[in-house]
Amino acid sequence: MYLKRLILKQFRNYQEIDISFKDGNNLLIGENGQGKSNILEGIYLLGMTKAFRSVLDQDLVQFSKDSFFVKGTYEESEMESTITIGYQQGKKQAHLNDTRITKLSDLIGLLKLVLFSQGDIQLITGPPAIRRKFLDMTLSLSSKRYLEQLQNYHKVVKQRNSALKKMGGALSQGYLYKIWDEQLIEMGSDLISSRIQLFEPMNEITKSLFST
Repeated sequence: MYLKRLILKQFRNYQEIDISFKDGNNLLIGENGQGKSNILEGIYLLGMTKAFRSVLDQDLVQFSKDSFFVKGTYEESEMESTITIGYQQGKKQAHLNDTRITKLSDLIGLLKLVLFSQGDIQLITGPPAIRRKFLDMTLSLSSKRYLEQLQNYHKVVKQRNSALKKMGGALSQGYLYKIWDEQLIEMGSDLISSRIQLFEPMNEITKSLFST
């Protein structure tokens, strides 16, 4: 698989740019502040449906504009596919080829990518939560089932915390708190089992590397 073409419109500092890539290594060379990272961010958006440096989609829109458009064409097994993501009036719309994608998470993993940036040194020096987040992202790219498990887990955590906040902690004294916790324990166990299963091939590789 490789990305053949990338189009950015009103994205970050680009009014419009159309880039063609070749199969193999590609280098982006330029001065600081010219927008090299913005190109990478456009690619990341196509693969993960969100940017790696921003929290809000609005942050990706070019200054004084109200929308952006990102389109990428990639080739896999001699077949071309196109992912398009647009943002306007506070909403994102996505298409795979000519088909509208209503659930953005369905796009995750189609364009396979790995990002390594300066901040990723935190994977080594930072807290365990950063490493878990990185592993979750990596596993989500290779397993739709894992992605769904992870989304459901975070959804339940959010619902539980919201309920606790609304009831001022009183929920912790009742049976509902126990129900939430039992559900989270079960879902957390499923996540751990999936992590172990998905990492088995990687464990074999690392064993062979360290044994030589």
